[in-house]
Amino acid sequence: MDSSNEANKPPDLSAGYRGEERLGDGYQYWANSEEDEEFLDIHERVGADGHYVEDVEKPRRKIFRVATFRRIGRSFVALVLLAVLACAGYFVFNYVQVSSAQGDDDTRPADAAIVLGAAQYNGSPSYVLQARLDHALNLYNDDVVDRVFVTGAGAIGDATTEGLTGLEYLLGEGVPESDIVVIPEGTNSWEQLSASALQIQNLQLDSVLLVSDGYHNYRLLDIADELGIIAFVSPSAVKSTISNTLRESAAVSIGRITGYRRLSTFTD
Repeated sequence: MDSSNEANKPPDLSAGYRGEERLGDGYQYWANSEEDEEFLDIHERVGADGHYVEDVEKPRRKIFRVATFRRIGRSFVALVLLAVLACAGYFVFNYVQVSSAQGDDDTRPADAAIVLGAAQYNGSPSYVLQARLDHALNLYNDDVVDRVFVTGAGAIGDATTEGLTGLEYLLGEGVPESDIVVIPEGTNSWEQLSASALQIQNLQLDSVLLVSDGYHNYRLLDIADELGIIAFVSPSAVKSTISNTLRESAAVSIGRITGYRRLSTFTD
C-alpha cells in the first residue's frame, strides 16, 4: 500500500488493520474488523466538530392516537347516518307507491276472483273477510267472473279454515259449489296466491281479479307477477288505515330485496 494510504491509517489501529478501505466524499476511512466495517457509519456518528456522537433513539410514532380514533369515529358515524338516510328514503319511496296504489280499482271481466284470506271465528267470517266475500259475490252475480277462489288456512287451535269459512258463506248466498274453488291453505298472501296459481293452471284460466283491501293492492300485483299470474286488483270496501299502509310498505320494502317467496317464510 502506498505512503498516502498509510498516512491516513489511524496509528492505534495498526495491529488490527485488515487492509480494507472505504472511500467516500474524497476521504479514506479504515476499520480494524469486519464488524466495524459493516456497522460503523462514520458519516452518521461523527459530528461537525469531529467528535463521536452517540446514537439517540428516535421516539416511536404512535400508530393509534386520540385524533386517529376521533377521525375513525367520525367516519363511522357518517357512514351510519348515510345508511339510515338511504333506508329511510327507500322506505318512503315504497310507502308512496303503496299509498298511491291503494285507491286503484282495475275491475274487469276475468275468469275468476281470488279472495285473499282474513280472520274467521269458528266458521264466522270477520268483518274484513266478509267484506271481501261480499265483493267477490257481487262480481260473480254481475257476471264479471265465472268462479270464486276462497283461500286461507286457519290459525292454531281453529276449528276450521278461512277458505272453508268462505265456502260456507258463499254457499249460503246461493253460489253453486261447482263455481267455488276452495284453497284451505296459506297463512300469508304469497302462500295463498302460490296455491291458487296451481289451480289457475289446472283450470286453464287466463286472468283473475284479486280481492282484498286497498292497501294490499301493490304487493298483491308484485306477488302475482312473481308467480306468473295475469291479475288485476278489485279491492273491497274496507278503508285502509295508516298502520296497515305502514306495515304493507315495510313488507314491500323487504320483499323487493329478498323476493316475496323468501319473505313469506318468516311472515304470516
